[in-house]
Amino acid sequence: MGRNRFPVFLVFAFLLFAMLLADSPLPAESADNIIAALKRYTPQQFEALRKVAKHDAQAQNILGLAYLTHTKVDQDYREAYELFRKAALQGYGPAQNNLAFLYTHGLGVPKDLSIAAEWLRKAGENGETAAQEQLADMYFTGTGLRKDLPEAAKWFEVAARSGDARAQNNLGLMYNAGLGVAKDRATAARWFRAAAEQGIAQAQNNLGVLYLTGQGVPEDHHEAFKWFTLSAEKGDVNAQENLANLYVHGHCMPEDLVSAYLWMSLAAEKQSNDRKLLHGFELRMSPEQLEQAKKRAKAWESAHNLPSAALRF
Repeated sequence: MGRNRFPVFLVFAFLLFAMLLADSPLPAESADNIIAALKRYTPQQFEALRKVAKHDAQAQNILGLAYLTHTKVDQDYREAYELFRKAALQGYGPAQNNLAFLYTHGLGVPKDLSIAAEWLRKAGENGETAAQEQLADMYFTGTGLRKDLPEAAKWFEVAARSGDARAQNNLGLMYNAGLGVAKDRATAARWFRAAAEQGIAQAQNNLGVLYLTGQGVPEDHHEAFKWFTLSAEKGDVNAQENLANLYVHGHCMPEDLVSAYLWMSLAAEKQSNDRKLLHGFELRMSPEQLEQAKKRAKAWESAHNLPSAALRF
């Protein structure tokens, strides 16, 4: 579940000093948009930001991001730390979250996961969903904190109820396996669906598995096929395996060895165990079917230049 995070999740607002920067672009609440806006600042606009940052927590946080990301200023992790800390001590949630990021990775300060967890908790209590999810990760893995599955489930649920899709998927996994909560596959299915409808590939595969097996939802192979397909198209290797098996066994459609080979061959590139299954498919296929399947697989790879999925949990 743990992963290194560049602070792409940082949320900022310019409301308190927007009038000072009326001619500058107003970014949406994402770090990418804010950084893009900062890059367009004139020297006068950036100087106005510096002045407001002497007392305003939001401005301090944004200026800290500039120093963290080498935007309009030389990269200076210590200066980023000082700015985030000033804003964090004023109770500004995004800055608390960002300060935790610095402590997590040892940027500008010695790495200290226990201090990071303290700031994540403050940010989480201030409604920062990224902090809530990260804190849940730490409780789940016992990283920087004593491992505590019920506490992990609590924080995943807080983030999940705020709409965080990855937290929804992770909470579904905890209910599905009975980790820190009573096993409840109907509840797992509800959280998997919430994440799946937001496009999380792993959640789509997880929901497909429940429909395939009739756990927590009525057994429905057509629904399983739908969710496996959505997930497989995003590159999820488990969904590709599951989709191949649906095609080869004809659960809800006529047997289709060409499509089965397509998906299993894509999965086999990441999972060596699938190569044996792929060889079994080949033995059942005609030369024409095999050639067609390989062409489709090559065309799919050309059209989907997907990175390897870094599956959570």
